[in-house]
Amino acid sequence: EAPGSPQTLELQFESVLPLHAHGHVDGCNGGQPQSLRQEYLSWGNDGVEDYAQLVPPLPQGPWLSTYLVWSSATAPTIVDVVTQITPTGGMPTARLSDANNSFIVNATIHLNASHATTGTLKLRGNWSDTAAEGVSTRINFDMAGSQAVNLVLEAQNVSLWWPNTYGAQPRYSLAAEFVSDSTTGNTVAPSVRASRLIGFRTTAFVNRMYTQTGTDAGFTGAPRLFYRVNGLPIFVRGANVVSLDVLESRVTVARYRNLLESARDAHFQIFRVNGDANYMKVTLRCLIVPCLLAAFG
Repeated sequence: EAPGSPQTLELQFESVLPLHAHGHVDGCNGGQPQSLRQEYLSWGNDGVEDYAQLVPPLPQGPWLSTYLVWSSATAPTIVDVVTQITPTGGMPTARLSDANNSFIVNATIHLNASHATTGTLKLRGNWSDTAAEGVSTRINFDMAGSQAVNLVLEAQNVSLWWPNTYGAQPRYSLAAEFVSDSTTGNTVAPSVRASRLIGFRTTAFVNRMYTQTGTDAGFTGAPRLFYRVNGLPIFVRGANVVSLDVLESRVTVARYRNLLESARDAHFQIFRVNGDANYMKVTLRCLIVPCLLAAFG
């Protein structure tokens, strides 16, 4: 196609689920029918009462964003970079500081190649000179396919991420890059790159008998349920979040941002996102850290 010419993106579904009476479709739950998921219903998983009032055909389609991913002719695509960040000495029980912490950054890089290729996969971080040098491994695709590659970096004495009202929320860049061995003449070896913003913290939900002695005034032998972030027990303010509209497609990013900023200004630290709210989680995760809120479950 000529540059600037219009393009068409078409979504095709492999099959259509048969719709039975009362709005159910065939499922794989022990042969029992499952509820058909159409437009999001914020008041429950079972849409029988509502779908029973509708006459097929019902509207069906993707409920998450659809987007294009650039693919190199000589290098695989980095589909995703999944990180797991853990403290090296186990979960701390005393408050960590920026001058006294140590983490392991375990990154799984998911690659997809449309053809056979070889190259070097590199992982770098910007929190220290050592992390900036990074680590690397050789990658070989004998044919088109997918690979998940694990690489590890260390981090020491980094600026810690704290929940709202307890401190700042610094984040660092973590970048994965694949450099292909393929070259043509004097052409520089092609590469693909993906980066993520990460924060360093520990979180624990403590359920035990909590005793403080010595110079620590407080409880003695009293049952305690509490959150500990970076080794520090915190007092949590929060709320349960459900969909902002019965028709989720009518909810804008601006409405989500207003919700989160209002919670931040009210000194909230945590959200509990309703397990039925699958449609809103992607947007919330994109906004929740910049709005200074803690992780939610």
